[in-house]
Amino acid sequence: MSATATTVWISGANKGIGKGLANRYLSRPNTTVIVSVRNPASDEAQVLAQSPKHASSKLIIVKVESISDTDATEAVTTVTRDHGVDHVDIVIANAAVFTNEAAGKAIDLKAADLLHHVDANAGGPLRLFQATLSLLHKSKKPIFLIISSLGGSIGGMNEEFAAMPVAAYGASKSAANYLARRIHFEHPELISYVIHPGGVQTEGSQRFMTHVGFGDMITAWASVDQSVDGIVKSLDEATREKTSGTFASYDGEDLAW
Repeated sequence: MSATATTVWISGANKGIGKGLANRYLSRPNTTVIVSVRNPASDEAQVLAQSPKHASSKLIIVKVESISDTDATEAVTTVTRDHGVDHVDIVIANAAVFTNEAAGKAIDLKAADLLHHVDANAGGPLRLFQATLSLLHKSKKPIFLIISSLGGSIGGMNEEFAAMPVAAYGASKSAANYLARRIHFEHPELISYVIHPGGVQTEGSQRFMTHVGFGDMITAWASVDQSVDGIVKSLDEATREKTSGTFASYDGEDLAW
């Protein structure tokens, strides 16, 4: 990104990849970073509020619960009315759920757990897109990005992911992938795509992978900084012609839907 003023909206930025992305953009000059979190009063959000930032950049924290039908719209009203935000250049739909309760084979999966994941992981990005579209339209290079997962790839469901109990999460990410590509075709004025952040060494990943018996895999995964490096590089270089409508990986690889 250049030194011109940039506004980035990141959901679920109080920890993990989202927090890493927020800190990276805050370190850049002339950047407004809007982070939407479930609870702005939480300790995690307050720690984020104290993150180092470039002298010309600022952080705005707003409340958005992914499964709320009103939070994202209300957050847009807040940032425009109270903080003078008149456009958003990049929206990164990062917030997601991945519960231990839903871990298991499809035969054992409760429909309620599946629908909960779809509501949060596909419905959440959809709500965020709908709420922020008017602000994206005021950007010279609007980008809508969903942080997806290789676990949501149907064509790439290799033996590793077939063995892992991620049916609810994977299905929800497949739905999110569809929506991002649908948005690409419906909105030629935007860059809309999804990215696999890699297997990333976060607390949540460690907890879940240990729960399902794959904890040893974590040591070979990317660090948050490595994942963020790749995601930001992808966003910096994204074009309508080459990037929009694709399923990318943080390491530059194109993935199968």
